[in-house]
Amino acid sequence: MVSRRRGHFRQRDLVPITQVHGCAGEAMQARANGSRMNTKRLPSADRVLVTGARGSAAAGVMRAISREHATVLAADVDPYAPGLYLVPPEYRLLVPRAEDPAFADELLATCRAQGVSIVIPGEAAELAPLAARAEDFAVAGIRLMVASSDALAVAGDRIAVRERIAGELPSVPTTLLGAGRVPADHPWPARARPRSLAEDAEAVTLAGPQELDAFPTDGRLVLEPVLDGPETWVDVLRIDGRCIATVPRECLRRDAGIAVTTRTRRDDALQSAAADAAAALELEGIATVHVQRDHAGTTFLADVAAGVPDEIALPVAAGVNMPALWLRSVLGRGGVSPVQDFDEIAMARVPREQTVPVSELGVTGRSTGEIAVDIAA
Repeated sequence: MVSRRRGHFRQRDLVPITQVHGCAGEAMQARANGSRMNTKRLPSADRVLVTGARGSAAAGVMRAISREHATVLAADVDPYAPGLYLVPPEYRLLVPRAEDPAFADELLATCRAQGVSIVIPGEAAELAPLAARAEDFAVAGIRLMVASSDALAVAGDRIAVRERIAGELPSVPTTLLGAGRVPADHPWPARARPRSLAEDAEAVTLAGPQELDAFPTDGRLVLEPVLDGPETWVDVLRIDGRCIATVPRECLRRDAGIAVTTRTRRDDALQSAAADAAAALELEGIATVHVQRDHAGTTFLADVAAGVPDEIALPVAAGVNMPALWLRSVLGRGGVSPVQDFDEIAMARVPREQTVPVSELGVTGRSTGEIAVDIAA
């Protein structure tokens, strides 16, 4: 399963609590006045807004484009989102949750007020509502790094993906848990998981068909065999229908369902197949093709996730800066040529604790328990 969970922020991402208090205080005052943060227009420049600042994907994007000639703004629903503190206070914005019907409207209004010309979503949940309003953003002169609504709908459906890319990659055998019976030759053990990628629920492993009675048969779940081979995620960058780069990330170790140690590995055949899969789905921007091998070494497609992955820092460190390449293309800074080479490197996620003086805890006006939860996350 393609991981969309929050990543850990390293110690260097932490800022003095006094800055956090400043952002929170400004947010509360803005809400009291019936407005959002930072309604004052910022100085003129190419402005790039990165949303979903609470997650690793947004933080990775902000670092990746930090050396580009553009002003980077960050947005999130939470004034304590760690990624907000990667930019100065005047570039921190508050927006509604992606599930809020007002999300796209308020984000569009914010972009217009701030003169933002480019939006890079950092949350998977933001893609669909933004894609649905892409034309309105385009009329306002704002470019979104978002695939079309049709492409997102297919990519988010595990059954539809397998039907669309048949012939590009063999897929993990998938059975829809509907009213019909599961085929007698279905391999066991198997795992049940949501048909829709939007339902970020853990897969449940079943030892045999006798355990199926506990699961709904209304078509919301799919059943797949459990594969025991290595997992690889291939990040793909497509711009205006062209494949610009592909970088495989092989999982070396998992912890609580999250890939904590990964490495890049060149694999021409796999990279070509992933590029073909993304093309068949007509995905634009950055997407990730998740594959897994069985004990015999056969590679199967597991999932395709649109949007920036949490682990975007690894392909960037390997020499393929996908967010920057996309940004340069959008800004018209010369033609962007396909990137064929990258370094084979590894990345380990190592969370670090941050301690603060007890005297500072009251500065945020929150309980020590809430602060401890934020630091641990």
